[in-house]
Order: sequence, then C-alpha cells, then structure tokens
Amino acid sequence: MKISIITLQNVTNYGSVLQTFATQSFFTNLGYDVEFIDYTRLNQQKKFFKKSLIDKSNIFSFAKSFFKTYILELFVRRKKHISFDMFLKENIKITKNKYFDFASLKKNIPHADIYCTGSDQMWNSKWNGGVEKAYYLDFVEDKPKISFATSIGMENIPNDEIEETIRLLNKYNFITVREFSAVQLLKQYSIESKCILDPTLMMTKKFWQTFCSNVNVPGKITKNYILVYKLNNSHDGIDFDNYVDYVSKKTNMATKVISYGYTFKKKFDDYVCLPTISEFVALFKSASYIITDSFHGTAFSIIFNKNFSVIYPPKYKSRLKNILNITHLDNRVFDGKNYDISNSIINYEYVDENIDKFRTDSSQYIESKMKEIQNNLK
Repeated sequence: MKISIITLQNVTNYGSVLQTFATQSFFTNLGYDVEFIDYTRLNQQKKFFKKSLIDKSNIFSFAKSFFKTYILELFVRRKKHISFDMFLKENIKITKNKYFDFASLKKNIPHADIYCTGSDQMWNSKWNGGVEKAYYLDFVEDKPKISFATSIGMENIPNDEIEETIRLLNKYNFITVREFSAVQLLKQYSIESKCILDPTLMMTKKFWQTFCSNVNVPGKITKNYILVYKLNNSHDGIDFDNYVDYVSKKTNMATKVISYGYTFKKKFDDYVCLPTISEFVALFKSASYIITDSFHGTAFSIIFNKNFSVIYPPKYKSRLKNILNITHLDNRVFDGKNYDISNSIINYEYVDENIDKFRTDSSQYIESKMKEIQNNLK
C-alpha cells in the first residue's frame, strides 16, 4: 500500500530533513510504499535576492554590503544545495509535481491509499502564518488520514482558529503527536490523540551509527570537542555563549559550532558551515559534550548517549520539555545558575531503558492502527 506524507522536508533545517528520513525509514520497514509531497507553503517561498543595497554614495559600505549580500550568499546557497538538496534527491522519494499553494494540491492530488501529516511543527499556526489546510490534509476527501508524531508547538490554539482546526482534525482516522501537552490540548476539544516519539528517536542508535559510519568528522578539530548547536539568538536572559565558554574552560575542551552560514565573528574554536546531513549526525556521534537549544540537537545527544546541556529557546519549549521528561533528564537544562550540571554524568542505562519502552509502545500503536485501516480498506 502507498502512503503519501506531507511534512517540512524542503527547509534548510537538519532536524526537519532527518525526521523526514526517519519517517520514510519507519514506514518502509512496515512494508509501505512511501512518497513525500513536494509542497512549499507561502511563507517558505523566498526570493533569492531580498536584501536591498545600501546607500551607493558610500563606496566602502556598498562594497561590503555587496559582498555579504550577493557573493557570500552564492557560496552559502551552493553549500546548502550540496548539504540538503542533494540528500533529498538521493535519499527521499518525493512527488515529481511541485506544489506551491493549496489550490494546486487540491487540483492534482498525489495518488495514495493512505495520507499522512508527518512530524515537525506542522500544526503550529504561528510558524505557518495561520491554519495551513494542506498540512491538515484537507485536499483529501475519501481516503484515510493519519498523523505521525505531529507537533503543535503552541500551548494553545488561537481563538479565531479553534473551529477550523477542530473541523480538520475530526477527519483523521487516528492522531499521534509529539508532546504530552498536545494530547491534553486536543482533549479539551474531545479529540483523541496519543503521544509517540519523534521519528529520529523511533530509529535506534545502531540505525544512526550505520547512517554515518563512513563519514569523517568535518572541521579542524575532530576529537575531544564540545559541539555547539544553537538555533536562537536569545534565551530569556541566559547568556548562551558565556555558558559555552564556562564549560569549555571547565573541561579544557575546544568548542566546535554547527553554522548555517559564514561568519566573521569567531566566538568558538572551530566552525562547520552547513555540513552534509550525514556529517551533521557524525558531529554528534563524535562529540565529547553537547550544548544546544534545539529539539533534534537534544534528540541526537540522547541517541548517542552523550553528556549534554540544554538551554531552552524563548518560544515553543514544549517539544524539548517533553523529551527531557520522558527520559527523566529535566536536570540537563541550564537555567543560568546551575553550572554544576556540566560535571554530572548521565545514567544512560536507565535512559535507554525508558526510550526503548516508549519506542516499542509507539511502534506497536502505529502498527495496530495501520492494520485497522488496511482491514477497513479491503
């Protein structure tokens, strides 16, 4: 049977691409023919040159701006193509048709037996610029609909979106989400759902070790380093970089940062700009310590049994809180005062036991629900 999945695979974000790969692997292992819909929502569509040039009367400033805005951007875009676009082309089965709005998707629906809203923050209307009907599979009328570890991200559904959201969700055959808070939120509107693991955590440590087994760690420092994966500029008053500096001095280890672009401000010892997808995973696998504000940065820290610290981002913390709660690693959050967490060692035998139980429960639930759908289609 064929399953058609809509998710956020075509964004420059390692977590999004890796959860897409993991989702494909999960359903393929169950025996499904998996295809992702090549859909790009409106506020994802960006023109290449969107920055305006500054006052041309200042030749020096003009030259500097031109270099940063155009020349440097060309290098970044080429890196992005190698790191993200090539991976998707070589590893992910995606529809030949590209869709840029709901109307085009509705007009030419990809053929499948079952349709799925994938993982990532698909139902976070603040990210999506409103209720994105495509992410709720509203283009499908007479076929089963499911959600796989879908994230809402928000603590509440905006009042002016409640009616439409409930209408769309009530059309699903079953719903699985990525946060316990989402289960409770949907329960307020009499919508049943189950919390399961993120797709990256549904795959085992062995799976990810194999994924990056033949990959060299990029950068000039390849051993005994603190990996820094930072997605946000602010952290509710906590100085992220200062904490990295503290841990570096305390452990006498160099710092290696994953960067989405080139920078002229060297705060860390080693920069890796837009590593390939497998290099990204290898960086976590080989790190001695990890400091991150990212959900998937935290997920791969746990997968590879690393000592790590989390600094919460200013918004959408629920995903991070959820995985730390499941693994009983709430004490890995740096709150601006508890510097001693960098000295403590994690009991990964206990953590892995909890993850394994949750993974088994999540897999069994999905399998049983999919079998119900298949039986009904016969």
